[in-house]
Amino acid sequence: MSKLHRFQVSVFRTALGWMAIEGREQSLVALTFGHPSADSARQQINSNRVKPPRQLDWLPDLRKRLEDYAEGAPETFLDVDIAYPVATPLALAVLAACRQIAYGETLSYGNLAAQVGAPRAARAVGNVMRTNRCPLVIPCHRVVHGDGRIGNFSAAQGASMKERLLAMEAASQLLLLS
Repeated sequence: MSKLHRFQVSVFRTALGWMAIEGREQSLVALTFGHPSADSARQQINSNRVKPPRQLDWLPDLRKRLEDYAEGAPETFLDVDIAYPVATPLALAVLAACRQIAYGETLSYGNLAAQVGAPRAARAVGNVMRTNRCPLVIPCHRVVHGDGRIGNFSAAQGASMKERLLAMEAASQLLLLS
């Protein structure tokens, strides 16, 4: 396999804890964050690999944008190319629709399901969010229960991290409006 097709990883510290991104060529494959150490982030990103990916500063522009986001900078990441996993058409539609949720906004699982033409599939939307391999870039933290409850979050630190992200984005929005 040529170097261009080999998976590559970048592990770095952010205001949201240690983060790791994995990709191939220019496409993001996975992202993990909120870890207490570089080793923890590295272990999580490598969990599905027999042979660990090459360690380097892969896509330094994306790394910098993620560091800035972790500091509260508004960011959409809509231009980031994602290597989507093999998934059902519904799952791919949900991931694409989730990417469109604006910074500082939230959408319910049910509303997201309705947006993709499956109004009774709120639970399926939750399952897609639970298996999202690229949180922040696919902002699954912006998807909440219809009654406003935060819900679960599969990233490190769970629901408390989701609350922290939503509070950070809300505070940044207030600063932009003032």
